[in-house]
Amino acid sequence: SSPPIISLLARVRSGVVVDPTTPRIIVRTQEGLGLRLQSTPYLVVRLLQLSLPLLLTSESSMTTPQLASTMTSERSSLLAHETSTDSLSFGDELRMEGGNAGSSDVKDKGAFSILPIHQGSASESETIVNIVKLCMGTGCLALPYSAQQGGLLLNCVGMFAVATWNTSCVERFCDCQDKLIFLESIERQTANEHTLASSSPHPPRATATLSKVTWRTMGWVGVVMVEIIQIFFFTGVIVAYQDACRSFLKDASFSSNSDWVDASVLAVIMASLSVVPDLGYLTKVSALGIGVLMVTLAVTTAYGISEAIDGDGDDEMATASAGTDVEENPLSLLPDDGLVGMSTWFGCIVFSFGIAPLTYNFRESMAEPKKLVSTTQVSVLAVAAMYVVIGVSLWALFPQISGEVLHELPQEGILPTVTRVSMLIVVLVTAPLLIVPCGELFEGKMLQLVKPWMEQQDPDSQLPSTPSVPYWMKAVVRFGVCFLSALLSVAYPGFVKMLGFVGAFAVAIMGFCIPPLVHILSLRLVHRAEIAMPNARSFAHDFILDLVLLVWGITATCLSTIYTFRQINK
Repeated sequence: SSPPIISLLARVRSGVVVDPTTPRIIVRTQEGLGLRLQSTPYLVVRLLQLSLPLLLTSESSMTTPQLASTMTSERSSLLAHETSTDSLSFGDELRMEGGNAGSSDVKDKGAFSILPIHQGSASESETIVNIVKLCMGTGCLALPYSAQQGGLLLNCVGMFAVATWNTSCVERFCDCQDKLIFLESIERQTANEHTLASSSPHPPRATATLSKVTWRTMGWVGVVMVEIIQIFFFTGVIVAYQDACRSFLKDASFSSNSDWVDASVLAVIMASLSVVPDLGYLTKVSALGIGVLMVTLAVTTAYGISEAIDGDGDDEMATASAGTDVEENPLSLLPDDGLVGMSTWFGCIVFSFGIAPLTYNFRESMAEPKKLVSTTQVSVLAVAAMYVVIGVSLWALFPQISGEVLHELPQEGILPTVTRVSMLIVVLVTAPLLIVPCGELFEGKMLQLVKPWMEQQDPDSQLPSTPSVPYWMKAVVRFGVCFLSALLSVAYPGFVKMLGFVGAFAVAIMGFCIPPLVHILSLRLVHRAEIAMPNARSFAHDFILDLVLLVWGITATCLSTIYTFRQINK
């Protein structure tokens, strides 16, 4: 909608100024208007080279035809460069146009900003490996039981449906961020530094991208809601880890025969590991968890095959002596207990994926963030195939499974004991990686309450705006989280049941309900701004897809949460 470049430069009177926040040209015309030409860095340089000589020329010495003649030699190269930039993706254009926005004075003043998308160094293959490692955690121990509850049909077909659902929600999150980036880019064109710095309240500068997106679409209500769900998720997983560790101790005959004592000892160990100054070594040890898990599944499979062979021999002897056929226990095609079985399956499987809440973490770690959706699709489909194989094969070996798969191993013997102790160590070392972010959510709020008291005790001290959390506060909060989890673990025992409830409630909300909701709200913001995004789908198409995903997500979350909550209360 701006005037042609030739006509605009012909009306230059007071000069050309480079915007310090982004590589754009501000052209002041004789009408007193400050117009901005948003362009790629190449166009900015070329336009400056053409414009600066005009500023040194008198008004009568350069007419519009002469200016047109001057620009004729440059027009072909400019158009050629514009054509080449048209082939770039929207995300690439935004990063080019963003320039040094990340280090601008405006951002230093605290203005809200999603620009630019942080670009990491991870390749597509590395991201696929990271996503697979994230999924293939302790939730795999619940796959045989969830397969039994859901039945063959749901476990095979539904697994790939949930994988595709995760990919769709990741795509919703990415597109929502792109829309907000586009809106912010437009706002920066039409507002000055003072307007941006004194805009409406914004999250702290260290706020995660997910919180920024929810704040921009839903305000502080969205940020608080996300934090509450995150606290519930972290606490629920820690409770599930407590249940798993107590189960390992009992099966390995290392238990004190008191749930309270076992839970308290585990809480002290987890909390002590979570307050060490450096958690780097915990990350390295936890990374070995997938190897220990694979060995555990291999040992369990070998034991199941051995039992099946011995059982077949006993059945043949019994059949020969009785002269009758022994009825086999076939794998059921449909869910074990209707909606209850479907809900348990849904909760465990959703927990075992859980990709969507970490969309921005993966996107910002990639060298090519625009490829996250396709990378996620490949990753989750591969994980779904492995889940089907693991779940169905171990279910076939242990048809009467009633919980996590390690419970099916014999309680005596060196190999089963070593396997359980190895998984116990992995879970204990992995738990602090969840306790720390859960504690930090509380510590930030507590620090704001304690800061006035700290200033009153030492008025001469100059506390920074965001002081570091004292060590004693970290210890109090993290020990409190662990003992609260221990209390809930004793009150609600059962690793698989707790896992299913956390997946059905917290993970399903964050992964299946929030993405289409924030995307609908971002569509609304773009629609109200009356602007058209390049290469964007139609408003009706996106809105209908978001509405379907949102309604289906809310329905599945509500039903599965109700039934899994009833299960943990039995």
